[in-house]
Amino acid sequence: MRRRASIALAATLLAMLATAGPAGAVYPDRPVRMIILTLPGGPTDVMFRGIAGVLSQSLGQPFVVESKPGGEGVIALQACLAARPDGHTLCMIDAYSFNMNPLLKSDLPYAPDDFAPIIHLGFLPAGLFVRKDLPVNSAEELFAAAKAQPGKLNWTTFGRASASYIYIEWLRGAKGIVFQDVPYKTAQDAFRAVMAGESDVVTYALTAGLNSGGDQLKLLGVTSAERQPQVPNVPAAPEFGMVPVGVWFGLAARKGTPDEILQLINRQIREKVIADKELRQRLFDRGGLALYGPAGKPIAEFEHYLQTERADFAAVLEKAGIAKE
Repeated sequence: MRRRASIALAATLLAMLATAGPAGAVYPDRPVRMIILTLPGGPTDVMFRGIAGVLSQSLGQPFVVESKPGGEGVIALQACLAARPDGHTLCMIDAYSFNMNPLLKSDLPYAPDDFAPIIHLGFLPAGLFVRKDLPVNSAEELFAAAKAQPGKLNWTTFGRASASYIYIEWLRGAKGIVFQDVPYKTAQDAFRAVMAGESDVVTYALTAGLNSGGDQLKLLGVTSAERQPQVPNVPAAPEFGMVPVGVWFGLAARKGTPDEILQLINRQIREKVIADKELRQRLFDRGGLALYGPAGKPIAEFEHYLQTERADFAAVLEKAGIAKE
């Protein structure tokens, strides 16, 4: 009996030490903000709120999600950068706000090195969709039609950092294939334009696109590096001669946050969220988020991925002729 009590006490002390911050302070010792850069209600919002609930229960303090959309992620990351580096403010990052913006914007008020990565939280695979009555049935046929009549086919875009804009400029620079750029304010507006037959081509979140307009559009490919399980017969970007340009989501903190706190949060999410199949399906799979590659792995793998992707993005933008503004 005494031995069991000693073991229990030792386990409790180890758990307390695992969450200890500077000067022995227990982390977290007050509510934690999780600032996200997307609107409430979408798949990433659902994911982050679910993760926040698990961390709240596990670590004994509320983890509160704050949505700060706008400015292509700049507003949210500025808010994160203004916080103290003590782990009580966590930041959502994604491919565009974190790796693409620094390559596109000369006046960006932050740099990737201002943040400490915590964990990669999955990819949002996109589909290459065309209007249903467009007389092509593959990406190769689409590109051949565009090459035969430069500028005749329209491709909807939604900002210089959108995959759609990067693709049409890359196709122009790398392959001499010219699409007419039709800009919209949001990805949803761009997608609806193609669904309504007002434009010809768009890249859009795969699951959302299939659910919203699967019977009104044709899916010619996925823009990820590999095929996706929900559409296993649809080719991935490298199979039809395109470079993968994907959306991913992750969690970070301001640089200077103690490493033991970063490691604790990474471990908590891996062990209590990603390792739980039922929870993972509810928070990730249903929203179309895919866990592969660096997703759900230790911090070092996320850091390596960020550096590699940044170099890949730089090469794509150079080929596309897209320079900083």
